[in-house]
Amino acid sequence: MSHSIIKSSAKKLQRAGSSLERYAGLNKSNNNSTILVIDKSSSMNENVGSMTKWEHLIHAVNQHFNDDSHLCIAFSCGGITYLTKCLPSELNNVSPQGGTEMHYAFQYILENNLHEAYESIVVISDGETYGEDMTIQEAKKLGRKIDCIFIGHEKSDGWRFIRRLAKECDGKSDRVGADKDEIKLLGTKITGLLGSGKGPIQL
Repeated sequence: MSHSIIKSSAKKLQRAGSSLERYAGLNKSNNNSTILVIDKSSSMNENVGSMTKWEHLIHAVNQHFNDDSHLCIAFSCGGITYLTKCLPSELNNVSPQGGTEMHYAFQYILENNLHEAYESIVVISDGETYGEDMTIQEAKKLGRKIDCIFIGHEKSDGWRFIRRLAKECDGKSDRVGADKDEIKLLGTKITGLLGSGKGPIQL
């Protein structure tokens, strides 16, 4: 990565500093805690049935993990991330916008040592990230298994990347279609990844 990109990323990630002070290290003693890295790009505003993809995602997270034992980092372009607890009061305040720049989330986790405080990392996205090789590089710096769920078509570039990310980070990948029937399975997919402690169940 060039020095200009690193400098720009560091400057942009400073915007999330106040959130870090509020939530970092809440669960250092919880061996089943998870960092949920979720895509808040503008495509998550697309409607699937009566709700947007973002609303479906939040419903699934709130339904299955409505407690403070996990953290969420919502990412999009510009390096703006939101570090929150997986609670309705926090997640409902995040509005999808911008492009899919997942590397900022991994940089933020590393720079603030969050991967040392939480047991696992799960990524949920519906798009093809900007800078695939750079994103993989940043993810592998964490030295942790990363499991991934994709929302979208099986022939999309986004699904191809999500599978690559999970494989290169020794994790598992799964997918739900962006239609009103399949997206209802999102909560079950998340439960499968988060509900098994140090290693996700086979999906």
